[in-house]
Amino acid sequence: MMGSSLSRMVRLADSLLELMRMEHGQFKLLYESVDLSKVIAAVVEENGIQAAAGKKALSVELAPDLPIVEGDPEKIHAILGNLIGNAVKFTPRGGSVAVRAQVEAGIVRVAVLDSGPGIPPEERKHLFEKFGRVASPDIAKRGVGLGLFIAREFTLAHGGRIWLEETTRPGCTFLVELPVRRASA
Repeated sequence: MMGSSLSRMVRLADSLLELMRMEHGQFKLLYESVDLSKVIAAVVEENGIQAAAGKKALSVELAPDLPIVEGDPEKIHAILGNLIGNAVKFTPRGGSVAVRAQVEAGIVRVAVLDSGPGIPPEERKHLFEKFGRVASPDIAKRGVGLGLFIAREFTLAHGGRIWLEETTRPGCTFLVELPVRRASA
């Protein structure tokens, strides 16, 4: 429990530092080759203890031809860490979280699906804003509302996009697309 609390505090401090860097124009991507399979595996492993403690199934399904991408590995880890961490956090005991990745036409798409309570339509428009949080009391959890904002900023800086998919099934499906190659400056 102490380790989990410490990890949460470190993530909050990191989020606040990243926010300050963005606001002061000190945000930079350090491009290198990134093996998304390894990043996804690391993020899933980091969230595995919390998932297991809550009796939540955490599965991964990666396309066999998932390419190496050009990007900032720490920022990509933060994007996926936020999406997968949120999915685990908001999924009820006995629920499931699935991470899927595929490639098509030079774009890698990662989907994070959960069996949580979902997000009411009226709450969705503010999800990716700074300090945007879901106000519904049955969904509200700890957090300051920076995770999805930072994930969006990191995704956009890579030339990608991130969104919450409209779905009729219970839970949420968050998607992030990243180009395999970085756009020339």
